[in-house]
Amino acid sequence: MTIKAYAYWKGGRRLKSHRDLWEYKDKVADELGGWVGRLFREASGFMHASMRVGVQEEMLRKLSQRLRSLRRKSKKLSTR
Repeated sequence: MTIKAYAYWKGGRRLKSHRDLWEYKDKVADELGGWVGRLFREASGFMHASMRVGVQEEMLRKLSQRLRSLRRKSKKLSTR
């Protein structure tokens, strides 16, 4: 959802398909750094894994920390 919000905030672009989202994620990673792509893939993997086998507490804690970091970084960018 952060990638979708960023796309709309940055240029009014609405990402409507899975393909749009993954392609725009690459654009954002080019702008902000490879950490965006890594975090996106990790969150996507987590989402799919949690649907299949249930959420493991440690995995959820680590992902939550990374998402908070992404939110802080995106807030810094939005104040520029």
